Formats: sequence, C-alpha cells, structure tokens
Amino acid sequence: MIGRVRWAFWGTIACSFILLGLATQRGALLALAIPFLVFLFSSFYLGGSLVPILKATRTLSTSRAQSGEEVTVHIEITNEGSSVEEIEIIDSIPSYLERVAGEPRLITTLKSGETAQIEYTVRGRRGFAQWNQLSITAGDHLGLRRRFTKVSCQGHLFVLPNFPKLYEVEIRPRRTRVYSGSVRTKLGGPGIEFFGIREYYPGDALRHLNWKATAHYDQPITNEFEQERVADIGIVLDCRERTEVSVGGDSLFEQAVGAASALADFFISRGNRLGLLVYGDYIDWTFPGFCRLQREKLLQSLARAELSNKTIFEDLENIPTKLFPAGSQLVIVSSLCEDDVEILLQLCGLYHVIVVSPNPILFELSRTHPTDAILIASRIASLRREIVLSQLRQAGIRLVDWDTQSDLPIPVEQALGRHTLRHQQAMRGRP
Repeated sequence: MIGRVRWAFWGTIACSFILLGLATQRGALLALAIPFLVFLFSSFYLGGSLVPILKATRTLSTSRAQSGEEVTVHIEITNEGSSVEEIEIIDSIPSYLERVAGEPRLITTLKSGETAQIEYTVRGRRGFAQWNQLSITAGDHLGLRRRFTKVSCQGHLFVLPNFPKLYEVEIRPRRTRVYSGSVRTKLGGPGIEFFGIREYYPGDALRHLNWKATAHYDQPITNEFEQERVADIGIVLDCRERTEVSVGGDSLFEQAVGAASALADFFISRGNRLGLLVYGDYIDWTFPGFCRLQREKLLQSLARAELSNKTIFEDLENIPTKLFPAGSQLVIVSSLCEDDVEILLQLCGLYHVIVVSPNPILFELSRTHPTDAILIASRIASLRREIVLSQLRQAGIRLVDWDTQSDLPIPVEQALGRHTLRHQQAMRGRP
C-alpha cells in the first residue's frame, strides 16, 4: 500500500511536468520530469527482487511448560532466492502468551544465501499456543515498491496447568484389573494390609506364619493380606459456563482444572488405567491408558480445556463403556448445580462415584468485600448447596467440598484418605 501511494505521488509529479511541457512547448518543463522518471524506473533495475524465496524454521526452548514459565522462541529465515534490499519479518504471538523479552519483528537486508534470526521470550497461562506463519514485507530502499506475503513457520507450545501434589486418595471401585497395584480389593492374597488368617498351604511364605494361631489351633496357620490391584478410573472435568465464577481475574474453573490435573497425576503414578472426559460444547475424550505417556496426554488435554455454554450433564447418561467400563471409579470435578443431582445418582448405578467440588460461594466471598446483603445471599446459597451435597452423600457418593483458600491435598486427604474411608464404612456397618 505504501509503495503504491509513493508511486502515485511521484508519478503524478512527473506526468504533470510532461503535460505542462507539451502544453506550453517548453523543453525546460519536460527536462524537469526526467529526474522523477529516472527515480521511478531505477527502483526496478536497481532495487533487487520483490519475490523472495524464504525458508523459515522455528525452535522453542521447550514444547511444554508450566503456567508462568518462560519459553524462548528462536526463528531462522534463510533467503534461498535473489537478494532483497529491505525485508520486514513479523511473527504474531498467540493470545495465550505474553512477550517478556526480545522482539518478534525484524527489518533487515537479506542477500541471497544469508540467514536472519529473531529471538524473543514468552510466558503464558494454561492453554495450547500454535504458530503457523510469518508475515513478510519485501521492498526497496527507495520505498517505491512493496510486496506482502506469508511464509510457513510451524511451532506449538503446551502450557500445562499448575497443580499440587497429592499423596493419599483412597478409592474402592466395584471392579479392579488383574495387575498388582495400590487399590485394595477385599480379597485375600499378596499385599500389605492384614486381611485375616487361614490354614497353611505348601508354598506359603514361612515368614507369614501366625505362631499364636498355630499354637491355638494346633496346626500351621498363616496370615493373609488384602490384595492390591490397579483399577480403571475416569476423570470428568465440568467445563460449563454456568458453574464458573470469576472475580478480579481469578477463575474458579482454573482451580477445577488444577484439581483434575492433580488427580490425574496421582492416579497415573499409582499405576492405574486412567481416562479423561472434558465436558463442554464438545466432549473431548482421552481414552484410558497407563504410564507417563498417558499422563502427558491427559495434561495436554486439560491444557486445552475451555468453558462452554452447556447447561446440564445430559450427555453423561451415555458414557461409552469402552471409555469408562461399568464398575470402575469415576471422579467428577465440578462446582455442581442443583439439577446435576439426578444424573449423578444415575451414574451411581454403574460406577463408584467421587465428586471433587470447588466451593463457588466461598471462592467469591474470599475475593469480594462482604456487605450485609452479600452475606445473607451467601447463606441462602450455602444452604441450597448443602441440600445438593446431602442428597449425593445419602446416595453413597464420596464428596470433597473444597474451599479453594486451602491447599487441595488437605481437604482431599480429610475426605478421601484411608482412615476416612474406614470411618465411613464403620458408620454404615460395613466390614
């Protein structure tokens, strides 16, 4: 655009002198047009190429970073064509990121075979950042010609959510897998926790003999332990906008993403088979798997999670059994709504359900100046929320009512720890 304006300006002056010279038949006026014509045409013959053949490569210091971690972006642009007198290279920074050092823009002369470099540093919040191309403007030093183009320069960065480390989450799914793990099964066999005693069989380890029972029954008696195996576990992250509370830039949804990430990290580290469902406008499935590769898939899926305008958990009624087999452990991370109760109660028929619920009322109260009207409204909302939680508890759903002012491991251990589970079973008269 700039080149066209300048061409029009200088071309108009040259044409004006020519027309005046012809009209007045004065050679001096015609001669005045000559410098402008030379100026215009020299840009073609001396200005170099305006069709650069460029090759661009992008290198990131890491392809995955934690929220707030700085990442260096390095770009190399090589001219594989003829020389370019002046070239402007601009790299656009994805919306998830902010620049903290360096410049994503360069103006230089690029001769044939030469390489130019751009380097800058970014950091960002949780999300998936992707680069596709560079914006290139090639021109001459006279500023008479400009050509705009795009050059492919791919790159991506996962900014993973920050999350705390969990140390104890006791689960009791209705079914487990055959592999040894950390989930107790209420079956005798190899394990750590004492389960009972039985008659000694040839091949039993002698160190497990119960000498007092052997003396009492006058025959060899051995201790039996509770088997521990791996389980199928599914995590459901609620991404509905109606459950979101945002105050002063702090988001309850980000707290929920952090909780889901912490749970995923814990269950995978214990050797369980883990899958993920991100429930929003579209349902993002991460099929169950084991080990560190699966952990990376889960965290990347959580990094991409975004809020949506879904209203109810209607689609949870039809969870494919290939994703979460019946009888497995289901962990739902949601701040909950009143009309979620029916769906959650239906899920109890197929799964052992745990709900980790960031408390939206306490979250908002902690970030606002509470007036009398706000305090009254919060009490009413708290009572309605307690009714929802009571209905879920009565159905046997284990709950973590999480005040986000406290670190997640504290309420999780209090509600889902091994001693808490024993107490709950004793209260219900279970063995």
